[in-house]
Amino acid sequence: MDADASDAESVTAVAAGQWNQNRRSDKISEKLARQIVDDILAQGLEAGRMLPAEAEMMKVYSVGRSTLREALRLLEVQGLLTMKPGPRGGPMLMQLSVADFARNAKVHLRLRGTTYREILEARLAIEPLMARMAAEAQNSGGLEQLRAAIDEADAIDPTDQLGWQQVSDLFHATIASMSGNSVLDLLGMFLRAVYISKPRAPITPTEMRSDVREVHRAIADAIFAKDGVTAERLMREHMRYYAKASDKHHGDSLETPVGWG
Repeated sequence: MDADASDAESVTAVAAGQWNQNRRSDKISEKLARQIVDDILAQGLEAGRMLPAEAEMMKVYSVGRSTLREALRLLEVQGLLTMKPGPRGGPMLMQLSVADFARNAKVHLRLRGTTYREILEARLAIEPLMARMAAEAQNSGGLEQLRAAIDEADAIDPTDQLGWQQVSDLFHATIASMSGNSVLDLLGMFLRAVYISKPRAPITPTEMRSDVREVHRAIADAIFAKDGVTAERLMREHMRYYAKASDKHHGDSLETPVGWG
């Protein structure tokens, strides 16, 4: 028996003892989707693994084909799985990303009329806190990524517009994933992902990029030194500059509602 088949049977074995479609009054497909997620977590299945064949899942969960397909579609929309074609195809687990979360959350932002200015204001509020928490958490993997981000920024020619924007975004993205709090990490990365989803020209003039690079290094050094107070202060000052410069160069676009897509 191959690994995919073994994992598929593991999921159904757990499901057989736990699934009860009468537990709640909401749609059966939604309950089924939650149960499938619970079963995946219970078995510790990872991206790339196949779920059981459709006929087997229908039998184990005692549901019809349309209900099962709707449940799987709900999970596919969330980015948790994809339907693999072919004779050995079926639902295959995917690695969830911030982009999946952002894509779904942007529907709510769009309906609320949330503007990019509000996203920027939220970043201004949360990123200094996350810099402090990164200094306190001292996540080894995150620290290595931050060192790599700083080294990459040092290697970029300040006149390289695209390269500069990429390394600047990488610096903020890295710190937004280092707080040690999974909720804040997701929120920080989500806000950044939404904000940069609208293309904008760099706001920092070429002649000032070396100064900004030094500010980034100072924030990183405070994080490496476990100095959360300094990291928070420097990031707050930096984000205030960033917000002011964004307003100067992209004021009109900041009033644009967040798009869905």
